[in-house]
Amino acid sequence: FTEILSAGAIPVVIADDWVLPFRPELVDWKECVVFVPERNTLKTVEVLKGIGEEETCRRHKACWNIYERWLDGAEREVEGLIE
Repeated sequence: FTEILSAGAIPVVIADDWVLPFRPELVDWKECVVFVPERNTLKTVEVLKGIGEEETCRRHKACWNIYERWLDGAEREVEGLIE
């Protein structure tokens, strides 16, 4: 997951109960991650094609910002976990 964010790529999470790191007050994963409910797995390509260029750029930037702030090094990861 960290590698995806460090590349500025947009993570696609196909899971209903997956818990992402950090409290929601610290990281709003909805700005970055594309969530696809498990029941819609077969619609993943359709969902991704429905994301416009502007939103894609916004999500890329959000991913990179989250990585730089919270995941670029062990100290930042620990800070995010205990904050």
